Amino acid sequence: AQSPSQPTTCPRFGCWQPSAMMDPDAHTICRLLERPVDIYENQRFWVGRGFSRKGLLPTERKPYSTADGSLSFRTVREAALSLLRYDVVANSGSKRRQGRRGWSYHEYDGRQQPHAQAVQETASALVAHDEDSDYECSVEDGADGGRLSLDERCGFEVYIDENATCDHEGWSYFPDFNNNSMLSPNNHRGILDFVRRRKLRRVAIFRPDFFLPKDVFQPCDFCDSKVVDDLSSAILDALCLATLYVSRTSLTDAQVLPLKAALIDTLAIGTNRPDGDKEHASNLNINKVKIRLTAFPEVSVGKPQLVQLVQPGYDDSLQEGMSRRRQLISNNYLSYEERTVLARLVIKDVDRYRFQMHCDSCSCREGDRCEYTLMTCPNDNCTAIYSRKYRDEHDEVCGYRRVPCPSGCGAAVARMDLHKHVRDECPMREAACPLSVVGCTACVRAGDISRHLSEGADAHFVLVANRMMEYQQLFRRMDGRIKELEERNAMLENVLRETAAKLQSKDDAKSAAGDVKKLDKRIGALETKCKTEFRKIENERRK
Repeated sequence: AQSPSQPTTCPRFGCWQPSAMMDPDAHTICRLLERPVDIYENQRFWVGRGFSRKGLLPTERKPYSTADGSLSFRTVREAALSLLRYDVVANSGSKRRQGRRGWSYHEYDGRQQPHAQAVQETASALVAHDEDSDYECSVEDGADGGRLSLDERCGFEVYIDENATCDHEGWSYFPDFNNNSMLSPNNHRGILDFVRRRKLRRVAIFRPDFFLPKDVFQPCDFCDSKVVDDLSSAILDALCLATLYVSRTSLTDAQVLPLKAALIDTLAIGTNRPDGDKEHASNLNINKVKIRLTAFPEVSVGKPQLVQLVQPGYDDSLQEGMSRRRQLISNNYLSYEERTVLARLVIKDVDRYRFQMHCDSCSCREGDRCEYTLMTCPNDNCTAIYSRKYRDEHDEVCGYRRVPCPSGCGAAVARMDLHKHVRDECPMREAACPLSVVGCTACVRAGDISRHLSEGADAHFVLVANRMMEYQQLFRRMDGRIKELEERNAMLENVLRETAAKLQSKDDAKSAAGDVKKLDKRIGALETKCKTEFRKIENERRK
């Protein structure tokens, strides 16, 4: 969370909320939020034809795709509208407005004019422009598959990252579109590089008028911070759990973006008005929205299979996966800023009559007494941001608030460190004498230990002397014991040598007996052989 008076940025999209958004003259777009939409242009090399979008194989990604290639499109327009609205296939025709989901392209080139000037021009354009326009592109790609001009790219421009490995036109070269191959890009075509791609970017702006009428979203942007945080967390958890139901190992644009579109539709911003008319409306349906978010994973993806539910450790692994998935989704797909804006619009929709969770003023300033004004905790190192109405409540539990030591030492300590201070650092705590190891049983305040050592120096000297005498007696006893053990050790060594000699003699005897047995066997064999030969000779003589 960031201070409401400072720009906030998303790690991937670079979303920001300038302090000028509180300008009452620009209140028609006071929820200004931006994100870049990135499209990757893909081409394949063929001998004699060079690189071309038409050269892509049918099994490969199409000419335009997302970074991971899980979503690809035939034309820039198709990609631009799909990624703007989070649809795999963009809506068209009479249902065009249903797929917007809050985002519209800027009609200016943000890189060619100062940012502040661009913001003001965009603000004026949004106020003056017909609300049915979303500054979307309306032209198709060049039919020849060659280079695209700025107009043909639907306002997208080649974007070169600061540390990107690419040539001067933004192309990065690879052997193929395999994920492992694309981990090592080249800035020129090598012998084995047959595909290339480059990034195209255009800025999109969040428009609350896509969800709510101007008289509903125009009042003060401040809402109850607790409700906003709870609803923002519920939105993130719903999307994370749904993606885990789809796959626990992989996370691709093709998995997340359709679910994100369905999630925004599930919020049903614009149709959550309370039951009853304006005067008697009392049923604030914020809990109904939370119930829909809780059921979203099962409704959109389906319940986990019974085999998964009965697996040992299923819940533990799911919780572990949720922790990692929250970080990935928040960094890459659903930023904190976008979740917060959606949560505020839900609150304005639900609480549009009674203003129990948001302010009804159109001219609030950060210094005014609006109870929903966001403020940063004034305590050092605390980064909490909350509505003004919760200032005292937070102050009572803030761990960084400095409170006086309960022991009366006069020190002011952070509440979170108070226990450690009282136990280990406070000069008023009870502490044992450092010479307790030699017999001093005194227990004094930690701040009085020096005085205690000074005043009791004589008594401490006696205790140390007595303990030294005890040590001398102990050393004498230990010396005698050591000598006794050395004698026993020498005796045992003699016994061990004698035993080893006896065992050696036994081994020699066993070895001799074995040799005798071998000789007996050889003699017997010779006797048998001689008898056989004598028989042969005798038989020959008789013949």
